[in-house]
Amino acid sequence: MTAVLENVARRVITKPLWYWETRRPYSIREQVFGLPAFRSASEANFTLAVLTTPRTVNNAAWSLYSMCQSLSSPPRLHLIIDGTLSSVRVSQLTTLFPGISMTTTKNHLAAVAAQVPALLQLARTHPMAGKMAAILDLQRTGNILFSDDDILAFKPMPEINDAIAQQTPFVLYLREQAAGAVQEEPSIKVGLQRLRLDWVKDINVGLMWMPCGTLDLELCERILAVSPEVRTWFPDTMLLAGLLARKPHQVLPDSYVVTTQRQFYFEKDVDYDEITLRHFVGPVRHLMYGRGMPKLWKRWRK
Repeated sequence: MTAVLENVARRVITKPLWYWETRRPYSIREQVFGLPAFRSASEANFTLAVLTTPRTVNNAAWSLYSMCQSLSSPPRLHLIIDGTLSSVRVSQLTTLFPGISMTTTKNHLAAVAAQVPALLQLARTHPMAGKMAAILDLQRTGNILFSDDDILAFKPMPEINDAIAQQTPFVLYLREQAAGAVQEEPSIKVGLQRLRLDWVKDINVGLMWMPCGTLDLELCERILAVSPEVRTWFPDTMLLAGLLARKPHQVLPDSYVVTTQRQFYFEKDVDYDEITLRHFVGPVRHLMYGRGMPKLWKRWRK
């Protein structure tokens, strides 16, 4: 009888509690702008580039700051904005990260339009084309550590630090959660199959170490040219999975976590003292604010 009552209570409570956790305000998101400044290293041999939007730029500041604390050598800092920032936000970012450079996805789309015109066409109907353009463009001129703005690092990242120090020629990437299956986009998958190209089967493109010149822009255009119209959310994932399959690549250890664990209140969360990094994907974004940021804030304030 007790188990039955617990099950009923869980069904009644779970949805409204999850709704509250995912939509309530989290003031800690703004507290990052009160931390000591971290200067961009203009002479660094790699760029830490984070993709964000005007609405989530505070998340991006947390991502940048946490990874700066976990890298052995100071990075050159770069922010890619899908939109336009207010002057207040620009001031906050340049105060927290002196020397940081900022561009927009629109800038990057224009920069690769001549070589990948199909990507510009895709951008008219799909927001992820901007992310793809930014990665294609930035890796042409230097080594990049690319990150989405929903990632926090909790410990030093030895695999990435070694790749940076040794200038390794292979890509490092996150393993997708669950069975490790890539989020397949049907249209791009058709394009890859038509060209008889393989793809990386377990990639999550939230975080990648990418040496300069890794991606073939001409091949990207060929894939898009033979792909049907994109109707789902992951064309960038599938495009990168196809392009990176032709290059040396290596998955990061499972301490670099991609999981929806503790989406709901009754589930056990990951141990933040044990993991290196977590990609707080959509269903668990609230844990970035409610668990991840407080963990780092407490540590940094000491």
